[in-house]
Amino acid sequence: MFDYKIKIEDKEGNILLENNFEILVWYYGPRVMIDKTANFSLIWCSDDEESEKWFLCESHTVIRDYILGKGTMRDIVLKSKTSLCYYDFKNGKYIFEKDLTEDDLLKFELPHEESYLGDVYKKKDELLKSIEI
Repeated sequence: MFDYKIKIEDKEGNILLENNFEILVWYYGPRVMIDKTANFSLIWCSDDEESEKWFLCESHTVIRDYILGKGTMRDIVLKSKTSLCYYDFKNGKYIFEKDLTEDDLLKFELPHEESYLGDVYKKKDELLKSIEI
């Protein structure tokens, strides 16, 4: 029901990732999305009038632990291979910006559970049934 296809492109328009994502947390828009394989997660970072910045995190183990209640959103960002991408409102596209180093991550306000007190669309046990672990 809250599942949609997301394509992430590089700045030249080449598709880097195309997958179906489940919206897990909604707070004035999607805040946490996890793909059907639980290999990738998009976690909202910030926004302005032109775009939304997202952490693109890749780690099956860390994302699965989050779904199972053994980790946090912050764990996903810090313990995964994390990149920055943004959703360009004007062009309606997700664009890959760069891979993030530990030093890069220090420049961002990292997510914490208390900042996402919105509606949880899918309970974690329902999400576990819908993804392909």
